[in-house]
Amino acid sequence: VQTCALPIWPGNVLHGGKRQPQPRLDTLCDAWCLHLAACASGASTTSVLLGLDGVVHLRPLAPADAQDALRTLLAHWLQAWQAPLIVPRKTACAWLMSMQTQEDTDIADDKARKAWEGGYELDGERQSTPELQRLARDFDEIAALVHEWAPRLYGPLLLAAHCGLPTQDAA
Repeated sequence: VQTCALPIWPGNVLHGGKRQPQPRLDTLCDAWCLHLAACASGASTTSVLLGLDGVVHLRPLAPADAQDALRTLLAHWLQAWQAPLIVPRKTACAWLMSMQTQEDTDIADDKARKAWEGGYELDGERQSTPELQRLARDFDEIAALVHEWAPRLYGPLLLAAHCGLPTQDAA
């Protein structure tokens, strides 16, 4: 039995414009967890996220793979309860998405810094999240954590997320 989840996201699900669209990982995290849970239960699930600017889909995972991914996320979550794990979602996803296309740590750091600190007419994640303001003042304080943890936390989502509707052979 194959199932399909169709959450509608009230914002953008793509990044990079029409020339090089990429799934916007920071908006897909909740859907990713639900997708993993559905696949882990044995339901062959394709999740399709509809946003204002396009469509992103997550292909079905084998139950064992989804269970492993859930176990890994849970282990990271439990670790973060022992000591704060300062890996802000938007900042980490901006770094990881940039590393996928640029493969240059300096460029990826600049994108992550902008996501964290903001810029011209753009509030950064630090300004919009009061609890993070207490933990780090600037990107340099969290850069090493972002480099280490972004691939662990969001790498599997990056590999699973695809732009557009699923094709018959990919589903």
